[in-house]
Amino acid sequence: MTVIKKLGSVKMKIDLHCHTKKIKKGDSINRAVTKELFAEKIFAADVKIVAITNHNHFDYKQYNDFKNAVAENCQVWPGIELDVLGLAKEGEKAQRGHLIVIANPKNVELFSESVNNAIGNIDPNEFIMDLKNVYDTFNECDVLYIPHFHKKPSLLEEDLNYFNDLLADKSRLFKEASDYRTIGVYSNFDYSMIIGSDVQDWRIYEKSNFSDIRLHVETFEQFCLLAKKDVQIIDTLLNTKKKNEVTVHPSDNIDIKIPVYEDVNIIFGQKGTGKTEIIKSLKNYYEETGIKNCSYIGTEKDDDFQKLLSTKDLIPDTEKMSMNRCSDCFVFIKDWNDSHITSLNRYIEWTLTKDNNANKKKMKLTNAVLSMEVEPDKKITEQHKNIGTVLSNLDKIPLDDYLTIEDVSALRKLIYKLAKSIEDKRDMDWVDSQATHFTNWS
Repeated sequence: MTVIKKLGSVKMKIDLHCHTKKIKKGDSINRAVTKELFAEKIFAADVKIVAITNHNHFDYKQYNDFKNAVAENCQVWPGIELDVLGLAKEGEKAQRGHLIVIANPKNVELFSESVNNAIGNIDPNEFIMDLKNVYDTFNECDVLYIPHFHKKPSLLEEDLNYFNDLLADKSRLFKEASDYRTIGVYSNFDYSMIIGSDVQDWRIYEKSNFSDIRLHVETFEQFCLLAKKDVQIIDTLLNTKKKNEVTVHPSDNIDIKIPVYEDVNIIFGQKGTGKTEIIKSLKNYYEETGIKNCSYIGTEKDDDFQKLLSTKDLIPDTEKMSMNRCSDCFVFIKDWNDSHITSLNRYIEWTLTKDNNANKKKMKLTNAVLSMEVEPDKKITEQHKNIGTVLSNLDKIPLDDYLTIEDVSALRKLIYKLAKSIEDKRDMDWVDSQATHFTNWS
């Protein structure tokens, strides 16, 4: 299969979930839009069909004003986004969700009347309808239904199945997802999927997500027939697309004419049937006629892919991969050496002389293990110095002026006792360190 796409191919952008007012609590204030800004942004986004679907509210006058403002380039369809209630299970609360209802613009007056009868003076923040009531209220308006699907707030799958069973025409039910990936997945399983702008800020409306349809539809009825996959309407819409008869060459000395639509064109064929040569022929044709185009031929891209995969010219840089180079570790291992290696001659000498001295053997000096030597504690030495300072300064204070004779005597005794204890501790600390040293080297 080969796909041909001419640049500038015709497609139709639609937005069936669009807000023009701040209605409910929590709605962005930037959803409110003037007629002038609405027209400006619809044209900037190149949207060809837009449905106004405010929350639990339909403004018939605003609908007409906005429709007239963009009538030259865009269709405007009447709609509403309803708070709906699913089926209640025994012992559980029913699921709440959002359901968009879009009416045939020919029935806008009936639709507006139906909205007013259903909602009346109820606060949009409090209004909710059950699914059966939605169907009974709006089905006569010739409508499309678009519930949220994998997009909060959404109904349960069984609620959607129940609502689908109410519909005589199942093609009128679409499901709206929040992103293109979800749409792609479910579309492959034959779900009717769609996405809308759900616009939050009209200043950046053109950056919203939109749905595209490949066949240009002129009316609400055509859209419904297209959704129903009506063969006749599809043929009619296809025939409205422009096409050129282009002579191509699938192989030498073979010329055939094929229709190329201003859209995506697909050529099916087994390997070796000339699809690549047809692509080359089309490329040459459009280059000669001055039409901008681009092409892709897989077999000609192998060398480019191999160049991309080649790593021979790359300079390794672990920092780009957020990895530690461990350079310090490698330098440490490289420069490491053992500075206390005992030579083999010393071991031989020890073995030959270990029994020469009987006293050495009796004292088992050769079996002795060196004790760890510890320097005298500097803190104790510093404390001994400090208590000496205290004693020398004590006589400079006239203690009798502040203390009784008994208290002066007790204070001096305690200070002298403390000084003696510190001095004894210092001396014993020094003796222990010297004893270990002499023991190791006796």
